[in-house]
Amino acid sequence: ESGMPISRQTVGFVITIIIATGSFGLATVLFLSGMCLYVSKKPPYKLCNQKCIKRNKQFTESQPLLKETNSILTRDNAVQLLRILGVYVPLIVFWGVFYQQNSTWVLQGSLMNCYIGTLHIPPDLMPSINDLMVIIIIPILDYIIYPHLKKSLKLEVKPLHKMVTGMTCATLSFIFACLVQLYISNEPVVSCRGNVSILWQLPQLILISFAEVLVAVTGLEFAYSQSPPQLRNVVKSLWCITQGLGSLMNAL
Repeated sequence: ESGMPISRQTVGFVITIIIATGSFGLATVLFLSGMCLYVSKKPPYKLCNQKCIKRNKQFTESQPLLKETNSILTRDNAVQLLRILGVYVPLIVFWGVFYQQNSTWVLQGSLMNCYIGTLHIPPDLMPSINDLMVIIIIPILDYIIYPHLKKSLKLEVKPLHKMVTGMTCATLSFIFACLVQLYISNEPVVSCRGNVSILWQLPQLILISFAEVLVAVTGLEFAYSQSPPQLRNVVKSLWCITQGLGSLMNAL
């Protein structure tokens, strides 16, 4: 991802697309070549089928929704799944906001001064800082901040607390982006380039990286730990759906 803007600038779009396609092809070949080493287990449960739906039109609280010995969709599992969905729904909005760094923030960067001395920084390279920041932030939180809060302040940081803090970081990142945009609008354009340095995008990118770690990583961990073991693949699929809907919201 980080290399695409640089290769686009140096060798052009066609070569960049060829490099990206070749990388995906190589990854696919490596994945398929290792299939003999993967552990594959047949699921011992069935989610539902037509016969068990017809047989179980009536049920009580103590009975499975689908009264099949190998069915996993019981009343208790369904209730837990609905609770997890309650956590997932706000994440659609979060992902829609998060992916703005690859769209509107790039447009904002194109209005700024992309030069540091003689070094040119493409606006679409700036979101790559998010990847670097996530790698740095996760160990800092796990090995320094969380243990310090627990040991010194006797404060147990719960998953929902992390997610609320992450949402706050996302909000602050867009407040900062708004302030930067106001500053850009009030500054004159010099020599066909903005007068505001693109480095002013760093605070909002750092804040959105904290938000990703606190919301995305914690949300997936929370949902996985709270879901029934038989439904964890379903929960992971729903997680991917929230990302897809958020990306669609960003595109619209």
